[in-house]
Amino acid sequence: MDKPACAQHLLNDDFFKDFMSEMRETELLRITNSLPDEIDIREEAYQRIKTFDTIVARLEGIAATTQIKKSAWRIL
Repeated sequence: MDKPACAQHLLNDDFFKDFMSEMRETELLRITNSLPDEIDIREEAYQRIKTFDTIVARLEGIAATTQIKKSAWRIL
């Protein structure tokens, strides 16, 4: 299996989707349950959420490379 296919398979995997959703929800709960003076906790949770988003975006980019290559040949 090549990288784009592996990335697409991972993005379509229910366990992976549930796992990422749970991780995101955990960090959102840390933000909502933090006290007003716990800025560091909120910052850390926000950074983790952005990391999760970056991972998924990178996988989507890898998965899309096959389609991008197909489209590139149509343009030329």
